[in-house]
Amino acid sequence: MLISDTERMACATLVRDWGSLLFFERLSLSAPGTAFGRCLEAMADGDMSRSRVAYAALFRALAAETPPDFEAGDGWRLWLHHAAANDENVLSRWVERYRGDPPLWIRAAALHDLEILMRAAQCDTEWFAQRLGGPALRGAAVDPLPWILADGDHTRVLRAFIARYRSAGGTDFGRGRAFRWEGPARGLVAILRIDPTRLSDLIGYDEQREIVVRNTEHFVAGHAANNVLLYGERGTGKSSTIKGLLNEFGDRGLRLIELARSRLADLPQILAILVERPQRFIIFVDDLAFSSAETDYRDLKAILEGGVEPRPGNVLLYATSNRRHVVEERFSDRGGPTDEIHAWDTTQEKLSFSDRFGISVTFVAPDRDHYTRIAVALARARGVQLPASVIAERALAWAVWQNGRSGRTARQFADNLAAECGVRLERPLD
Repeated sequence: MLISDTERMACATLVRDWGSLLFFERLSLSAPGTAFGRCLEAMADGDMSRSRVAYAALFRALAAETPPDFEAGDGWRLWLHHAAANDENVLSRWVERYRGDPPLWIRAAALHDLEILMRAAQCDTEWFAQRLGGPALRGAAVDPLPWILADGDHTRVLRAFIARYRSAGGTDFGRGRAFRWEGPARGLVAILRIDPTRLSDLIGYDEQREIVVRNTEHFVAGHAANNVLLYGERGTGKSSTIKGLLNEFGDRGLRLIELARSRLADLPQILAILVERPQRFIIFVDDLAFSSAETDYRDLKAILEGGVEPRPGNVLLYATSNRRHVVEERFSDRGGPTDEIHAWDTTQEKLSFSDRFGISVTFVAPDRDHYTRIAVALARARGVQLPASVIAERALAWAVWQNGRSGRTARQFADNLAAECGVRLERPLD
């Protein structure tokens, strides 16, 4: 089917406006959005060969983002609605933070963009396929924003988007709960599969865990709270305790950001991103430790204490370590006659670093009785019905031949025992 002059003019107008989005510009810069613009441009020029190539690129870009439950409907419209509803922009950030109606200038800019998006939504893949040949991307996915852009009333569409942002969150932090910092280039990347462990799943160390939970409760409630250092033997549940907080307090606005030890220098950039957000953030650093030769701990100490610019009130640092004093100290650090004059000050600086956390919680390796209680409780949670004495005896033997007594060893034993007994787990348990 040839493209009529009227359609060519409509394509020319839309491609011009597609590049002038004020708040939703990320849509036009995405892979599907870029391919859509090139397809319109080629069709406006009447170049059928280039139009077909551009449509093929659009089809591939949409197919790459098609959800698995896609069975009826149109791929372009589905993507456009989903991308717009989940876009983080000035409008969505304002609604998420202030909850009320945006000021006039934001509403005016949003209406400008929505009018363009509504016209773009009329160009489904069936329309392209009929004019350029090739298949349409037809399918369906359940989406909580069903075809709002098909409404002819711009004001009603804007109200629908505002309601969506209020209910589902208007930013990545409103919708996601866990993120990983992957450096300045990629920034904070959402973790889609979150550890399902709940605090109620964790066995033992109740007193230690209660300290962490109480501090986090204060933090989420908007009260003063401390940075926390969880230190002690490996496998005692330090990391699981922090991860479990997300499932306990996520509905109340708590967010978890994983930060690798090697990226601590990026902390100022992360804080700049988080400072104005309404959520409460725990930056989680696992296995924090510094050698005696490293000086990165000084940068981290400045972050913990705050400098000229105070630490954001909505951010805390929770870290785990196998050492009470995170910075390694050696006897040689105490100095000799020819060493640094103020060596004692340097030693004190290293020893005082851990004090900056405010709260330090010790997780010691379990003794024999504590270990067997954990092992029996974990086995029972997995549906193992053997006598407790048998489970305890086998758990002790397992510890001798494996990694010694620890909460992690008990969990590994319970998993193995459940498998031997033919018990199928619905989800991982700690």
